[in-house]
Amino acid sequence: MKSVMVMYDEASDTISGNDSSESEFWADVCKKYNDDVHRMRNVEGMGTYSGLYECFDDNNKCFYYIVEEDPELYKFKRQGFYKKLGI
Repeated sequence: MKSVMVMYDEASDTISGNDSSESEFWADVCKKYNDDVHRMRNVEGMGTYSGLYECFDDNNKCFYYIVEEDPELYKFKRQGFYKKLGI
């Protein structure tokens, strides 16, 4: 599950990549933002990346990532869900 930080303009609904952005493992990104991540929409024309997510830091500043969604992502989400329930 790879992810890349991007710039997103909500007014024009456009996504642009940062030249300095490197691919990061999505689980590490979630930990960095204390699992305060939310899926915004589908992404097309960005290679293997299929979802745009917004992540919030401790100061409630928003960062955007495109994520390569695969079956592992759904397992990861389900594990996080059960963890929050205490199961």
